[in-house]
Amino acid sequence: MARPKNQTPETPETDAEYTATYELTSLMTEECISLITPGGASNPPYLASAGVLVVLILYIVIMGDSANTLACLAGAGIAFALIYMGSHYRESQQKRLYNNGLDAVRLPSDRRRFTVNVWSDRVEVTDGFGEMEAYPLTDVKKILSSDQMIVLSMKDGGLVIIPRKALSLQRFTACKALLQEATGKSPKH
Repeated sequence: MARPKNQTPETPETDAEYTATYELTSLMTEECISLITPGGASNPPYLASAGVLVVLILYIVIMGDSANTLACLAGAGIAFALIYMGSHYRESQQKRLYNNGLDAVRLPSDRRRFTVNVWSDRVEVTDGFGEMEAYPLTDVKKILSSDQMIVLSMKDGGLVIIPRKALSLQRFTACKALLQEATGKSPKH
């Protein structure tokens, strides 16, 4: 797993603002993949392919009959490669989940229990193997959320899942607000 080194909590575990303990399920894994995989026009490879196609069309229009056939074929090849990557983007995000130890299908059932402690300055995750990882909230790249979960996407590629079912609705909403305030990032739906 590509995660930061274990860090010792600065305050005892009982002082966490929010504690969420849950059993990771395949439904949670699917919800997380749906949140971290942008669809349609916001899919990065699709956006890049659209950019390449626009440049290619402009090149052909501007150059007219003197357009280099090899350059046109290369541009088209790059665009098609990016479209292919875009159609497989979900699989790359699934691999990201697996690399972070969050693929419920591949984890043994006795290793699916997670505890997430949220402080005003960090998040600590104890995974199903008993290993604790600490992430400063300054390392949060994005907050993704739905009615069912919050996913913190870290700058180093790490992921933290906080499911709604592990907290009351009021605490879930308050936890999301604390994360938004502490990171300065609005949750994306």
